Amino acid sequence: MAEIDICRELDALDVVNFEKNRFIPLNRLERLLTREKIVTLLAQNNVEFHLRAEATSTILSNGIRLFATLASIRSIKLITRFLATDSFSGAQLDSKLPLSESDLLGIIRDPNTCTQFFQRQWRFLAPVFQENQSYRELADWTILPFLRRTKIGQGGFAVVYKVTVDASHHRIAGAHGEVGASSS
Repeated sequence: MAEIDICRELDALDVVNFEKNRFIPLNRLERLLTREKIVTLLAQNNVEFHLRAEATSTILSNGIRLFATLASIRSIKLITRFLATDSFSGAQLDSKLPLSESDLLGIIRDPNTCTQFFQRQWRFLAPVFQENQSYRELADWTILPFLRRTKIGQGGFAVVYKVTVDASHHRIAGAHGEVGASSS
């Protein structure tokens, strides 16, 4: 079986937002990282056989973004470190993202790999907007899934933009595909 070049496949999924930052839409990531592909990647990266079933299940239930980050830095085998340090929490790996470099150091233990992970995770963490969500504070590194931005007004201390949100990054009833929203 030919070895999968997951980094090249991930790069092919990139979308460029209005600020020229690259992100990978969640739906594209989910289509790429099927159960079969995850099992193959775990085997190709020498993850111990007895850990593969748990790792695959965890990745598919709530770890696809973390796994993609590890794949993008060619460190898939480190998934076992995240499983080993989850304190039997049910391994909701993606729910813990973004991870700080100091948090990563406690899991990964290699400073260079921690820095790579920290910098690459943002590409997979574009937020998914839903109706009736209250105010959220986003990290400075967050890449917004806004494909276009058009200024529609200003006054006082604000500028108002109409933005177009990538289709897989909103769950707004009645909206199909990309959706426009106002932002300041």
